[in-house]
Amino acid sequence: MTEQRSLYDKRKYKRQLRGWLSYAFASEVFVIVSLTLFLPICLEQFARDNGYLLPDLTNKCSAVQPMDASEDRRCVVKLAWLWIDTASFSLYVNSMSVALQALTVISLSGIADHPPHRKRLLLGFAFFGAVSATLFFALPSSSPLWPLSALLAIFANVGFGVSVVAMNAYLPTLAQQSEEVVKKLEALQNASTPGISSETPDTNVQTHSDATQEPLLPRDETIPELEHPEGSKLRTEYNSTLSTATSRISAMGIAIGYGAGIILLILSLVPVTKLGGSTFSLRLAIGSSGIWWAVLLYSIGTLAAQYFIRQGKFLS
Repeated sequence: MTEQRSLYDKRKYKRQLRGWLSYAFASEVFVIVSLTLFLPICLEQFARDNGYLLPDLTNKCSAVQPMDASEDRRCVVKLAWLWIDTASFSLYVNSMSVALQALTVISLSGIADHPPHRKRLLLGFAFFGAVSATLFFALPSSSPLWPLSALLAIFANVGFGVSVVAMNAYLPTLAQQSEEVVKKLEALQNASTPGISSETPDTNVQTHSDATQEPLLPRDETIPELEHPEGSKLRTEYNSTLSTATSRISAMGIAIGYGAGIILLILSLVPVTKLGGSTFSLRLAIGSSGIWWAVLLYSIGTLAAQYFIRQGKFLS
């Protein structure tokens, strides 16, 4: 009788998991440090440094400390032919970035389902977002090009959103290759075809994961249909285990990413506090998150390319 070999490859799975978690460690700092904290403040500060006080529109907002809170002393900035309240500037930018991010994600989500394009989608938009955040270093609020800060913020947000969609597209297959899920799959296969080796091409997990047209959900031929009650129970257990593994890996990515974000946030608070929350200190914090994102992404792409989304295949 032929001895069955387990489909679970511990060494490969661990490398795959480290590769997936590495991008969470690289990218989540942008969310913690920039997107949810310093970026809105920085955009408002950009507008205020270039704004004027109502009603005469002759006195610079930055020349008045502290600002008069009365209605007729509001600070407004002119963009094209419109005068915009500086306190609302970051809200408008954020609204536009969310709308554009949603349209881009919807348009490209189908591409993320195909490994040959998924790699380029992730790396391309990740570098696009990281460079956009880093460019805040080079754009002082005194520059006549300061409105570009809005475009950089939008580009960084869109780059992050699309790259995360591509990143999460790897999650289902990574969960399918975890030890507990593979064991449940082997139990299903053995119950369906007792005595048949689990190394047949149609059910080989490694072949399945490397397919160039890989779906995000398991293929029907990988999970056999069983009519008897025991088979139905095994299938239910498989689906439950797969869901648990997906949630566990996702939670690990969030925890590691937020941990990295908190580390950089603590470091960024030092110059922000020392410089009194100046525009330069805010740009420094945002640019630092972009550099962290770009440098670690470059490390992933060069040092771990042999097992992390190589040649458009899933972590092969």
